[in-house]
Amino acid sequence: MKIMQYLFLGFSLDTQKKELYYQSQKVELTRQNYQLLSFFVKNPGNVIDKDKLVEEVWNGRIVADNTIDQSIYKLKKVLTSINNEKYFETIYGLGTKFLPQIVVLPNNRSKTTSSIKSFPTKKILFQTLIPIFFIIVFVLNNPFKNTISDNTKPIFIVLPNKISLDENDWLQKSPSLFIEKILSHSSNITLKHYQDKPDNLDQQQYLETQWKLSPNLYVVTSDVSIQENLFSVTLSILNKQGKVTEQIFQNTKLNNAFSLGMQWLTKQTKTHDLIVSPSSFIPKNPYLLELYMRGLSAENQQKMDEAINYFELCRNEDPDFHLATIELAKLMDRKGDQDKALALLDTIRLINTNAAIEIESDAIRGGILLRQGKPEQAEKTYTALLQKYQDHNYQDLVSLRYRLSILYATSSRYQKALGVLNALEPILVETQNYEYLAESFQAKGSIYLKIGQIDQAKFFTNKAMDIFVKTGDLIGQVKTHSGIARISIQQANYADAISHLKQSLNITRSLDYKFGIGATLNEIIDVLVLQGKTNEARKLNQELEKIALGIDFTAMLLASKIHTIEISQLLKQWEKAEIYLKEHHELAQASNYVRGIKQNTLLTVSLNLEQNITDGVPQLLESLERSIEESGETLLTLQVNILKAQYYFLIGQSQQAESLLILSKTMAIKTQDNVALVQINNLLAKYYLESKKSLKAMAVLIESEKYSPTAKPYLLLKSKAYLESSQITKALETANMCKRLANDLWTVDDEMYLAKLVELKVSKLKSN
Repeated sequence: MKIMQYLFLGFSLDTQKKELYYQSQKVELTRQNYQLLSFFVKNPGNVIDKDKLVEEVWNGRIVADNTIDQSIYKLKKVLTSINNEKYFETIYGLGTKFLPQIVVLPNNRSKTTSSIKSFPTKKILFQTLIPIFFIIVFVLNNPFKNTISDNTKPIFIVLPNKISLDENDWLQKSPSLFIEKILSHSSNITLKHYQDKPDNLDQQQYLETQWKLSPNLYVVTSDVSIQENLFSVTLSILNKQGKVTEQIFQNTKLNNAFSLGMQWLTKQTKTHDLIVSPSSFIPKNPYLLELYMRGLSAENQQKMDEAINYFELCRNEDPDFHLATIELAKLMDRKGDQDKALALLDTIRLINTNAAIEIESDAIRGGILLRQGKPEQAEKTYTALLQKYQDHNYQDLVSLRYRLSILYATSSRYQKALGVLNALEPILVETQNYEYLAESFQAKGSIYLKIGQIDQAKFFTNKAMDIFVKTGDLIGQVKTHSGIARISIQQANYADAISHLKQSLNITRSLDYKFGIGATLNEIIDVLVLQGKTNEARKLNQELEKIALGIDFTAMLLASKIHTIEISQLLKQWEKAEIYLKEHHELAQASNYVRGIKQNTLLTVSLNLEQNITDGVPQLLESLERSIEESGETLLTLQVNILKAQYYFLIGQSQQAESLLILSKTMAIKTQDNVALVQINNLLAKYYLESKKSLKAMAVLIESEKYSPTAKPYLLLKSKAYLESSQITKALETANMCKRLANDLWTVDDEMYLAKLVELKVSKLKSN
């Protein structure tokens, strides 16, 4: 029987241990509880009759109907006492349905709860601060019908060497790293980096998935040993059919043994005409190769000083051994000595004649310049390199193109970013680089959302999800579900957004991935606040703040403070909002977080206008407009226009406010920003009601119905429009509906308004 793990609503049912966990905490179950729950989670959404339960859970024993009902009730009580959701639905006369959707994972609990600490290096686009349950597909049928190429270009994965406690452990750790270095410098093959493997997949699951995607994949393993001054290099090639081809190469000199091995590898895989000559990278000095491989081993074990020492010795032995210089530059960058790193890379640039070395070197240079806050220089480095090697497909050029697209996107040059991604995608399809292809689709989805092209945003985000599901990448799915939720929020489809985000939360909690949990909580809170569910939002925000402090992440802590400000503002707790606004400003200033400072200005204006304070507002709005013009964040323009219209209303320039809102409505329709459309119509309706124009007020409110408005203030305004037109019964019905749906935003003043409507209705009935 296959041992599995079933995830639902924060719970994890482990069929190996026969135990239930909630957010990594064990939940006590009776044997009967476990058997009943185990059967239901394996049959989610199916209506199960009592006969089936007797057969599967009670093993055919005679059981009273009441006993079954009581057992389900007790299980339900256990689950709801921990997470108060709806778990069961009784279908009269048919049976019982288990409602939560299930994520099914192979059981590797001990691995997944501890190993995922951060995204792989290239997976850095968890937007904002960074999801309907799905089944992870490990065995795929006809994947990527419109994406996968029939290209037979050879693809390699080099598996890491097994850990050894041998005194010559560098010989066990470094061979795979060195082989990867050689293969990565060819433009005619595709090298998949094993370190990019999704952490939730074990090695066999990952390889099965990769073979399904790329049948022409070669899996390479290596081993090096030394005995009586004789080096033995063992290379093995594993193909999809499970065939292993292995050969041992012996020589008194390590470099000679490796040269023989790499020549054999290229012949066996029919790539001897494709892979750059190994002799270009295997030094003729055997001592130099030993120093380099010792350095790779130390670097892999995070022994930075030891690795630096070995690479320095390499350069002393041969200053023109550029592989060592590149590794040394990377280590100096990690230690914070970026000037030393750049000086080393400058040396390579001046004397190197190898294209692959130049590309790798300048790719590193661009990354350093970005971290130094010099995006223009980084861009110049990238574009010059891409221009020089525009007809080549070196793998470092792929990652470099992707970085350039992100650089354009972060500087709001969205069309340029899309242009780079469009040019990159055919290369990714040809080389069957599905990891980067998914990232590319996700990046395009995010860009299209920012420029208001919702249909395109949906299309590419769904394409990214398709790949992440087929490759079994849970973290990729979490990020993409978050992207789908942001699209849903833009369209005021809150139920869909919450559904996606709850799935994301379940996955990140099952992986105990703190950053992902915090990022998802941040987005769920946003949606809850929009719906007026402030109590639930406040509870989750406390968890968000705790996580932010635990992982020392300033942007996440700033997001938590924003939520507190917004909740306080909704509940008209002005003093509390002002306190947190000040704390948010101090934190944003101290961390020099430009976007945080901009958010603080928006919040300050909004808070002042809500309290009818206009002093200083024009200056703040002007600074925001300048910032938008510089950054090109067009979606922010709508928020500023709405605030500006509120200001005009307060100072008596109502006609100017109305004109601005009507102009902004056109912009919101174009960008499909349903949230902004509802805000605009609510403001217009409020103005029309104050101007005794109830018909115009009702017209804009009815227009909002297709944009899925939240209950308050929409329904309350609609009730007042009915009242203005003397439709008291409709006004009363609408106000009661608002009270029921406004969640925590229904106030004492609202209750008094409702009471007034009741009095008017009673009075009218008496008069009749």
